[in-house]
This record gives sequence, structure tokens and C-alpha cells, in this order.
Amino acid sequence: EVHSLSCIGNYYYLVADYPKAVSFYNQSLQLAEKLKSTDNIIIGYNNLANLYNKAKQPLKAIELFKQCDKLLVEKGDSVSQHRAAILVNLSDVFNSIQQSSKAIFYLKQALEISEKIKSDVGLIICNSNLGAIHVEDRKYEAALPFLENAYQRSNAVKNNFLLPQIEVNLGICFAHFGQRTKAEKFHLSAIQHALVDQNRE
Repeated sequence: EVHSLSCIGNYYYLVADYPKAVSFYNQSLQLAEKLKSTDNIIIGYNNLANLYNKAKQPLKAIELFKQCDKLLVEKGDSVSQHRAAILVNLSDVFNSIQQSSKAIFYLKQALEISEKIKSDVGLIICNSNLGAIHVEDRKYEAALPFLENAYQRSNAVKNNFLLPQIEVNLGICFAHFGQRTKAEKFHLSAIQHALVDQNRE
């Protein structure tokens, strides 16, 4: 029943009927708490956090993502892909409200976990996001190592899902450094990768 209520909540989330989604997510969460099912409680908090983030209620999302993180640590999953993903989400919310120092703080934790569990996808996401935040803050020298790491890893494992974003930010950095040829190369490559992805869809 916990899973069924959560699935109904997911449906209403997908059709953007957030009040109904919240209702079903809360019912699922309350049942999970009654059953003392930690895994389902974490899922419940995560579902609500994603919803509140989507509904432009970042403070509620932050609190719920922190609850997820606390429970994962308490159950012994402090070094796991699941926790890294929660920390990335937490970072995204802080970045959305212009709190870049906190966004970087949580991303670096996620990066450390991704290194320990040798997650290529996690390392690409964390390095790309750290680079992007530094670019937004106009700290191009700080951004470059993260972006180059993400770029090299993406090409090494042939994972192109973030390449356009990475290449755009690399182009911005090199334009700032006055390296126009490199900047143009990355911007053109970003357009090509974006067009390929669009054609696949």
C-alpha cells in the first residue's frame, strides 16, 4: 500500500497536480512511518522534496532533502550512490536560491562519495555542476579544472548527456581567458552535441 500511494502521487506529480501529489505522498509517508520502514520513509521525504523544489518552495525542499541525508547516514549508507544523488539535489536547491557556497559544500561531499564508489556518472555530474557554479560566480580559473575533468570523463566513458552544458561553460571560460579559438571550438561542439541529442529524441 505504501508503494501504491507513492505511485499515485508520482502520477499527479507528473501531470503537475501538486496538491493531490502532496496528499498521496503524505499518506504514503505516514504509513511508512507507522510501519517503521526507513527505506520507504526516505523515498517519501525525497518525493516531497522534489515536488517542493519543482513547486518553487526551496526551503521546504531543503529541509526534506536534509532529512533524507540524515536517515541514509543513520542506516549506514553514508557512502552510497543514493546519498550522493541526495546531496546533488540539495546542492541544486541551494544554487537555485543563489547560495553558491552551500551548493558547493554539498557538491564536494557528493564528489568525494562518487570518487570512493568509482561512479563515472556521479563524477561527471559533480565536476560539471561545480564548474557551472564557479562560472555563474565568474570564478573562471576555479571552474576550469572541474569542467576539464567532467569533459575528459564524459569522452572517456562516451557519456554525452552533460557534454553540451560542459562545453558551453568551457567556451565561456576560454573566452574570458582571451582564447577565442578554443572558446569557439567548444561552443560549436556544444551545438553539434545538442542537435544530435535533439534528433535522438
